[in-house]
Amino acid sequence: MKFQNGLIIAAGCVAALGLALAPTAGSQEQFPDEPGRDTLFLACTQCHSLGKMIAADMTKDDWEFLVYDMIARGSPVEEDEIDDLKTYLQNNFASDRD
Repeated sequence: MKFQNGLIIAAGCVAALGLALAPTAGSQEQFPDEPGRDTLFLACTQCHSLGKMIAADMTKDDWEFLVYDMIARGSPVEEDEIDDLKTYLQNNFASDRD
């Protein structure tokens, strides 16, 4: 019985994680499918909610600083993903975007 309960708990955790990482239909337009989006979902959401990105009142320079700051703190962003992530955040969430 304990093994069965453990499987049920594990399955619940996996399902909850999948729901937490998957964008909802309403957020699809808030997170356009552009280079950098997958990195945002995979790296940034390990510690931050997607809502935090939407609500942040940050300039393009702020986003650039934050990307490098988070990488320095251990965010799992590969070197070849940095520019796309930075551009994605700047183009979609910066307060001074065009």
